[in-house]
Amino acid sequence: MAILLDKKKKVSKNIKEKLIEVANTYFNMDIPEKHPNCSTTYLGMAICNLALTYKITKEKRYLDEAIRFMDGVCRYEKWGNAHLVNVDLSASFILFGLSYGYDYLNKDLNSSKKQVYYKNIKEHAQIIYEYKINNLGNGWPTNYWQNHNWINHTALLLAGYVLKNENYIQEALNNFAIVFANLASDGSNYEGITYHRYGGMWLFIAAWLIRELGYKDYFKEVKYLENTFYFRLYSTNSTLEGQLNFGDCHDRFSSHALFTYYLTANIYNDGYAKWYADYILKNVYYKEQLLSHVKPGIMPEMWLCYLAYPNNIKSKNIAELPLMRYFSDLGYVVIRDGWLANSQVFAMKSSYPGGTTQWVNAFTKFKNPLKIMALSHHHPDNLSYIFTKGNDYFAIDDGYNRNISPLCHNSLLVDGKLLDKMDVNDCYLASFKERLIKNNNYNPLDYKGSISNLIYQDNYLVFNAEATNMYPLDLNLKEVRRSVLVKPKMEYIILLNVFKSDTKHIYESHLNSDYIARKYKNGYLYKGSEYKMYHYVFSNYDITYETNECLVKSIMTTQEPDNYVKTNLYGTSYKINTDNGYILEIISTNNLNIEKDNDYIIINDDKLYLDLNKDITDAEALVVAKDKLIIINGSYFNYNNSSILKKDIKSNYIVEVNNELFK
Repeated sequence: MAILLDKKKKVSKNIKEKLIEVANTYFNMDIPEKHPNCSTTYLGMAICNLALTYKITKEKRYLDEAIRFMDGVCRYEKWGNAHLVNVDLSASFILFGLSYGYDYLNKDLNSSKKQVYYKNIKEHAQIIYEYKINNLGNGWPTNYWQNHNWINHTALLLAGYVLKNENYIQEALNNFAIVFANLASDGSNYEGITYHRYGGMWLFIAAWLIRELGYKDYFKEVKYLENTFYFRLYSTNSTLEGQLNFGDCHDRFSSHALFTYYLTANIYNDGYAKWYADYILKNVYYKEQLLSHVKPGIMPEMWLCYLAYPNNIKSKNIAELPLMRYFSDLGYVVIRDGWLANSQVFAMKSSYPGGTTQWVNAFTKFKNPLKIMALSHHHPDNLSYIFTKGNDYFAIDDGYNRNISPLCHNSLLVDGKLLDKMDVNDCYLASFKERLIKNNNYNPLDYKGSISNLIYQDNYLVFNAEATNMYPLDLNLKEVRRSVLVKPKMEYIILLNVFKSDTKHIYESHLNSDYIARKYKNGYLYKGSEYKMYHYVFSNYDITYETNECLVKSIMTTQEPDNYVKTNLYGTSYKINTDNGYILEIISTNNLNIEKDNDYIIINDDKLYLDLNKDITDAEALVVAKDKLIIINGSYFNYNNSSILKKDIKSNYIVEVNNELFK
């Protein structure tokens, strides 16, 4: 039977044409006699596209091409190159594609071809199966929340179905039972948007296969599958094309898994997912394939789009959606001022390593948590932020860096440090293991960043981002925190960076950009290709300003050591030397009229108070903005012998007030 294929299904003419277009690209593609010195994931996708195209067109040339590719991979003694040969991604992509082709084309293959293909499926599935069994607790076999685990087990599942091998099927089912039970319900993915596409779509393929084979319907049980489209959508940049590149993102365009958008629309009757998929297909499809560094890419996934296309689902324009979304599991806050191409987007993160569900469940439900986690794709980006407008990336992540440096993120440093171990591949786990060496009784649930006191009211956004316990303990820190206020229409963004300790340190706020900073008033000006960003900086202590340039260069896969990506980071640092202090940053794409005296800062018509009378309030800061009073980390506010606010706990509050207040 042709798994997942509904012969009565109708799809749009455009989708069918795109599938045939992709299939036609393979006619002039050479298949090397020997396995090339590179990743061969594209060969598996080629077989899938050609087999499906033949199935729906009945044109023999597509059958012949599918056979040419199937013959080609069967010539190779080994699948993969240089690293984890036969037992990782290249091998699994080919195994999946060959199994798919064997299933789809079975009635059209002669007996000798079927014997060869069956033999190769059987041999390579057994190799992967044995590797899995013999390496429990070591690498992808039990790295349950990492893309290699999902891809390799999905290939084993389909091969098991083709071979009617219950051992393979059951091993894959057991694995995914653990995976799906421990995914973030809000749909967030710590590996980054590129891996959300490259690896995350295999969760959908696996769930689809498991359901179609009659085992379990994870689409009804797992909220991650329902919500993860919105993690992707809200992680888009201003133009709706590229992404906010937290985590490992080799470039800004390897990011769209159209198949998951269409399948989300299909299964959950989600018109927004349908609208966005159609938008990307029409406007970004070719651009993404051209600019993506991560192959096979968006076009070779067209066979999946055809199978999943939601023909009867009505589109709903994403402009109807809220402008802010908070993904609590990853401590990920995203806000934009619109859905047009010139919009502004601001995002910040702070959470447990790998997200709350992964970290907490690993240490409370599993015997050897450090054996089952792999966090190399999760950058040390607690308290870090990204800011874009139009095509301009004003505050950026490094994107992809195998050995993370402290200055590669827009975070807060204390004596130049973020974590216990830096300049290593998996800095979170390496740092945590270092901490356990010093104190074997250290509570892993204390090792976290967090977002708290979040308010989104009348398009004002206020929240606290904290990561004190992530810094080396010997720094004796009491608090490292960012309190953030985003004004409606993103007129400006305030970052109040608070540092507290019993000893003096060099506290530093660092910003990386695509653009070189130019000194401007109390801070710097960044001139982008279309827009400008003004970055104003103040403190209660003398500030030292520094600029630097850093080239980040990393290979994408050990299978291709000569193929690398690189990113230029133009960095600016603001430093103070004290025990307790603050660095105040104001970001805007408008040239704000800012004045400062000893007590407060005037931002156009708004007033920001930092030096406060404790008889009036216990807040850290007040922003008086027209008819709103924004209280940052306070519990009461008195004015003119009247109590404007009185609460039991210190938090952030937005209060309606007379606009004559403090005038």
